[in-house]
Amino acid sequence: MNKIIEWFKGNRLSREAEMREFAFANKKNFELTDSRGIVSQLSEFKLFKKGSHRNLRCIIFNNDILESNYLFDYEYKISTGKSTRRNIQTSKFFDSKLLALPQFFMKPEGFFTKLSEWFGIMDIDFLEDLQFSSNFLLSGEYDSIIRLYFDEDVRKLVNSNKDFYMEGMNYYLIIYIHKKVLKGQELASFDKLSLLIYELFKLQSSKQYAFLLKNE
Repeated sequence: MNKIIEWFKGNRLSREAEMREFAFANKKNFELTDSRGIVSQLSEFKLFKKGSHRNLRCIIFNNDILESNYLFDYEYKISTGKSTRRNIQTSKFFDSKLLALPQFFMKPEGFFTKLSEWFGIMDIDFLEDLQFSSNFLLSGEYDSIIRLYFDEDVRKLVNSNKDFYMEGMNYYLIIYIHKKVLKGQELASFDKLSLLIYELFKLQSSKQYAFLLKNE
């Protein structure tokens, strides 16, 4: 048992050092624990409704009056009878007044997601992009508006990583890969790709806002 505890602590210290270094290299701020109450902000997302003992660690962030973004490891516990499993994944969260997102949820397609469609779970498909439609299940109440946000540029970026999960609502956007802690070049690539997706959603948000003003 002592060896397991030592191994766990060693992994934590190694991860903390890696994330501190990444923050320093990218001129960002770093906090070891969630002193800002980010978990409560994320409580409406599907990921943050699962399990118990929800916790954020190694938070890399930039803050601004209008837009903030956070890169962190999120962990929670799932209890099934006598056993408890700890899940952890690297996530990117955007809290931005420059976003105006319809509520949506996107996850990789698999056997069970395809099966769920047979029982009436909505999947927003794109006839002009069969690759995206095959790779991901995209759902949300406002089909036509969600399609506007998932334009060709966004779908192309998302298609470059078939493991992406994504949720959006109003000012909030979160992107993650389920049960995976990203390190090294994977971490850098994920951070960059997430930012590109955010910028495209931000651009579309400004277009929608301009359209509404024009038609008032």
